Amino acid sequence: MDLRSLVLCSAVVYVTSRQGKRKLTVPSDAAPLLLGMPCLDAIHERYDDVLPAGGWLIDRFSKGDLRRVIAAEHTGLLERQEREALEARFKAPQPRRWY
Repeated sequence: MDLRSLVLCSAVVYVTSRQGKRKLTVPSDAAPLLLGMPCLDAIHERYDDVLPAGGWLIDRFSKGDLRRVIAAEHTGLLERQEREALEARFKAPQPRRWY
């Protein structure tokens, strides 16, 4: 693996501490390797259980109706015509990526 690359995993689980207070989201294939590791934010605790990942955020990003955000400068320095055209693009129900 190239160390300059970004790796995204959609198959994730939680490794948790005994009391369940500490939770770390990790790729599912890495979870067994991390059991027994000290918790990142509390060294006196260790990750000792694997739980399925879930919750609102995961549901939102895996099943939600997400919209792409198109960013552009919007300041008083723009001429009126250019600013109004930009505002119309922001409000468009189907924004085009390279408008």
